Amino acid sequence: MKNLDVLKSLASTKYGDFKGVISIDQQGQSDIWELCEKNGIDTEQYFIVGFGMSPTQENRGTGFSDKVVCSVLLLDSKKYGSSAQAIIDNTCGVKSIKAIQKSFNTTYREVEKHIKRFGFMSLLKFSEEATMPLIEVQEG
Repeated sequence: MKNLDVLKSLASTKYGDFKGVISIDQQGQSDIWELCEKNGIDTEQYFIVGFGMSPTQENRGTGFSDKVVCSVLLLDSKKYGSSAQAIIDNTCGVKSIKAIQKSFNTTYREVEKHIKRFGFMSLLKFSEEATMPLIEVQEG
């Protein structure tokens, strides 16, 4: 998936020892939108297509501060549409679309009001090597 490569470039750490994917459940249907609106993102002007978090620059690592930087990927609603279906319809056959990245600082406590649960899994970076065989996962 081409968009997964874009996400990998945006989700980075200093050394990138592990890389992976994340899944998020919102508390309600529009809670990410509400969090963004509270922090200055105009959700009438932009449609949110991506969301991420990282520690603030002054953090020494997770758990050392209650602050977090939230990043959002936005599409111009006038150009692409103001709903997921409108964006799909308006971009059918288009090779690429231009997303805008904006960030804001907030607290973990504020974020947990809007995100019900999340899960992530990552692999050690050597697993991306071409000579590395496919990893098959077994329960146990």
